[in-house]
Amino acid sequence: MTTYQTSEVAAIVGIHPNTVRLYEKSELLPKPERNGYRVFTDFHVEQCRLIRIAFQVERLQNGLRKKIVSMLKASAQGAFDVALLRIDESLNQLGRERRNAEEAIEIVTRRLSCEQPPRGMRGGCSYFVPHAIRIRQNAAFIKKNRPCGNPQGRFLIR
Repeated sequence: MTTYQTSEVAAIVGIHPNTVRLYEKSELLPKPERNGYRVFTDFHVEQCRLIRIAFQVERLQNGLRKKIVSMLKASAQGAFDVALLRIDESLNQLGRERRNAEEAIEIVTRRLSCEQPPRGMRGGCSYFVPHAIRIRQNAAFIKKNRPCGNPQGRFLIR
């Protein structure tokens, strides 16, 4: 079994040694054995890689970060069945968020092409009904605008 010191794990994974210590303190890494220094194994190196991959997502929201942290902690403790369950939950949530984003893109595309709005939506080809846009605010390309003469505060596509 190959063993590593903190600085070696950090160099292999491409992170700062303090980050390895932070992962351990946050219980994302299992506590390594000690002989005066921390003694890490290949499992620790792979767990660090898993942590890096899990946190590469720029924006984790809607509880997804908590699920990922829960998955990483379960993996660190060797509870791989729980870790897989958390991964499945995260994938389901991501699927829902993707469908919502695709729906928002479809609506924006339809509105930009000046097609007839869906039943219940009103306004010309450059306006959205406010409640509909608030539901889809995760689509960052839609910005709120209150131009002069638009006291209703409708949303413009930019």
